Amino acid sequence: GLSSLNQFVDMKERAGRERVLLGLAFNQNRFDAALLSRFSRNLGEFSGYFEAFQRWSPEAFKTKLNAVLQQPGSLEVARLQRLGFDTPLGEPLNVKPEDWFNLSTARIDMMANVEAELGQNVVGLATDARSSAQNSLYVAVAIVVLMLIVVLWLASVIIRNIKVAVVDVNRTLMALSTRDLTARTRYVGKDEFGEISRNLDNMAQQISDVIRDIGSATAQVATAAEQSSAVALQTNQNVAQQRQGTDQVATAISEMSATVKDVARSTTDAAEMSQRVNNSTLQGKTE
Repeated sequence: GLSSLNQFVDMKERAGRERVLLGLAFNQNRFDAALLSRFSRNLGEFSGYFEAFQRWSPEAFKTKLNAVLQQPGSLEVARLQRLGFDTPLGEPLNVKPEDWFNLSTARIDMMANVEAELGQNVVGLATDARSSAQNSLYVAVAIVVLMLIVVLWLASVIIRNIKVAVVDVNRTLMALSTRDLTARTRYVGKDEFGEISRNLDNMAQQISDVIRDIGSATAQVATAAEQSSAVALQTNQNVAQQRQGTDQVATAISEMSATVKDVARSTTDAAEMSQRVNNSTLQGKTE
């Protein structure tokens, strides 16, 4: 991948630095301490990038790099690298600078070929990744669009159900307000409006039952009132009869009283007449 390419580029850069450093050494035909230190540090960095490349790069490119390093020119480069460590400081190296330059340049060119192939591979991987990302994006967009369609459909269904439920409940309430206690909702559902509809139907049924009970009780009260009216009428008739009897008794008593008065008056008249007779008799005897 891209990490392997970066490691390979750094490794090739160290090979270029090595070409310069050993070129200086071979040009002056010896190593001094400073130059050897720079050469050693550069070679260590090259080895570190090489190990990292071997660890993370694709197997095919490991094989290609190993093939480059096994070429005769690369092997000669490795021999000249060891010469710098094997030759004491200040001792002659006896290597022509142009020979070293040609060998190291040939190795760098072979590494450049591997780098170009690795770059093409990275570009191919990037293209594949881009294509995969585009496909993933298309899939994500399709999923989002599908979810949006589903959400809109669910929203329309919910809105339609709410509208149907509200209209049905309102129709039932209007019917109940006009005293049509037989009105019931037609909406059936497991949502909140379904529960409201069921509760409204239960309330209407309870009110209907209460009114029916009130009607039954009213009928019973009316029957009892009729019976009470009949009893009152009968009582009035009895009272009227009693009053008539009382009037008759009073009339009889009045007539008896008049008769008694007449008898008393007759008795009084008879007594007076008897008295006059007696008086007349006495007068006659006296004469």
